[in-house]
Amino acid sequence: MIFRISGILVHKDDSAAVIETSGISYELSVSRRTSSGLPEPGEGVSLFTRMIVREDDISLVGFSTLDERRLYDTLLTVTGVGPKQGLRILSDLTPSEVRNAVIGGNEKELSRAKGIGPKLASRIVLELRDRIQKLRLDDETTAVPIGDRMKTEALLALRVLGYTDQESRRAVESAFEADGTLRGKAVEDVIKAVLARMARG
Repeated sequence: MIFRISGILVHKDDSAAVIETSGISYELSVSRRTSSGLPEPGEGVSLFTRMIVREDDISLVGFSTLDERRLYDTLLTVTGVGPKQGLRILSDLTPSEVRNAVIGGNEKELSRAKGIGPKLASRIVLELRDRIQKLRLDDETTAVPIGDRMKTEALLALRVLGYTDQESRRAVESAFEADGTLRGKAVEDVIKAVLARMARG
């Protein structure tokens, strides 16, 4: 299963994003909220994913946070809620709004989502009221720029290796300034580049 895709954003619109990594471009369906948090095409980005497998189609859905993906997975367990309906709900309601509406039995709030009628909203409340209380939901829907995420992971790795935060931060920033391609590489490659730069002094 593909857990997350990191690479260069090639294209985005209200319902889809295309990310290129290692010479392959992946098209992901996304909610309107996730799309609005994406950077401009040409910049690095990282999205969590869910693979949807059907008899006649295999597709990927992208999420800016892991909690958004958990909520999507939970919504798909409801009878009558398919991949498209799940994205419509996440497009029109924040995770907290969905959670509060389900717990409070507010079917009208759920019906704000395009294509979600009163009957389906009632079913969502009925089937998820107990389960959704256990979910930790995050309203942060801005996709993390891949460069910033990699910098953080590189700093943590260097800390484990015994380097001070000050020297690590200086080396990481220097490596990214010197090599613009690091934003599109794997975290392991970024760490190697930073270590090589530190070895050269």
